[in-house]
Amino acid sequence: NFLAQSDNLHTSHIETVWSILHRLTVEHKLQNKTLGAQDTKQKHTADPGPKKKHGNDDDKDDDDDDDEEDEEDEEDNDPLSAMCYVVASLMDVLSDEHITFLIENIVQLDVSLITFYHLKVVSFASKKFNQTQNAEKCLTFLWNLVQSHATNTVDDDNEHRKELVNNAMILLSMDLGSTAGEQIRSEFMQNCIYNLKEHKSVCHSLRLLQTLLKIMPSEQRFVHLDHLMCNEKLLTLFVNDVVHFKATAKQQLISRGLMIVPSTNDDDIAVKNGVNCQINASSIEDAGGAHFEYLKAIKERIYFLRFLFKSYKDMKLTEQHANVLYAEFVRTGITLEERKLAIVRLKDYLLSGDDDMQNKYPLLSTVGFLDHVYVSDEDDASDDEDEEDDDDDEAWEIASADQGVNAQQRQQNIEQAARNTGIDPQVLMALGYDGSDDIDPNVLQSLMANQ
Repeated sequence: NFLAQSDNLHTSHIETVWSILHRLTVEHKLQNKTLGAQDTKQKHTADPGPKKKHGNDDDKDDDDDDDEEDEEDEEDNDPLSAMCYVVASLMDVLSDEHITFLIENIVQLDVSLITFYHLKVVSFASKKFNQTQNAEKCLTFLWNLVQSHATNTVDDDNEHRKELVNNAMILLSMDLGSTAGEQIRSEFMQNCIYNLKEHKSVCHSLRLLQTLLKIMPSEQRFVHLDHLMCNEKLLTLFVNDVVHFKATAKQQLISRGLMIVPSTNDDDIAVKNGVNCQINASSIEDAGGAHFEYLKAIKERIYFLRFLFKSYKDMKLTEQHANVLYAEFVRTGITLEERKLAIVRLKDYLLSGDDDMQNKYPLLSTVGFLDHVYVSDEDDASDDEDEEDDDDDEAWEIASADQGVNAQQRQQNIEQAARNTGIDPQVLMALGYDGSDDIDPNVLQSLMANQ
């Protein structure tokens, strides 16, 4: 800060900053590898003995709190985290040239070396660039990470990649909701449409597209949706992708011996497979090489369709679209969980108040027979937000009254959090912050991680 304010900050100083950051990055990777190896060794050699029984729930909660505090202390003492914080704090006084130097070096790191700390530096830089094209480079880097391929294996590197993808997705959504990202939102919406056409990273693309539309005022959102529906044929692309995904999933599940294949077209696949957690949790590889759990991928598509119905007043399924969605999600649903989710979430939209449709789609009336089937919505908080009215004035009425904070106070908390973090209020709400408590910029990472 002193050097910058006295106009004595040179490239050599920035090169030194990067040299230190790179060294700490490599050391961080080596340290984690060593700790991982030690943990694995202990699991194989140590006798864990009987698990400690908690006397009551309070004791268990205390233990959980202690674990969280230990994790926070560990993060506070992490040299890489501290250095990334220093680099981010310097962004206010660095020139675009110096910021570009740091960001380009981070972008060139091997994916195995990149951490959430690096992503936060890139995210912060996207808001500090004076030129849009430089900010776009940061956002494109996050977008490319979102589409990176986590393999269908269980190892430390793959888990690291999955975590990186999720964090990049969260930061990208927030950054595109800021002023810096405004000018290129439409470009990223087109990226999402392209992925839908090509059946690549569809789950992340649908979620990002939904986030971009949600943060718009209702009138602007309708205009964009009207363009997507009429000019881009969004609904047709979506239905085509559902057909492609289900065909791909069936092929992969059959090849693994997980799915029971019906002997005739009349056999009920969902009933034959029953409540099948193995299928629901099975990783399905898409056309781009990305992997998503089967039932989660189904959820993402159903929730996006509900979002379209709630956000676009002129939304109406053609008979062909309705027939395809009923066939794919309900009639030939692979598991009972998928069928129940589709019936509960889509029944009203498929029937559209038409009595003839009830006879045409008989399985929509079978939800009562699926009471024993449990489908959790915990993996997608966005659908809860869809229950809110689209009117901007009522968008603040999120939390229920029993939370002990009235609507006016929640609105004030959200506005204050937006000022503290530099994040658009609508984006904070899309991430699950309802204004029921004060928010500190330092705990935002925890909020994003939970989301």
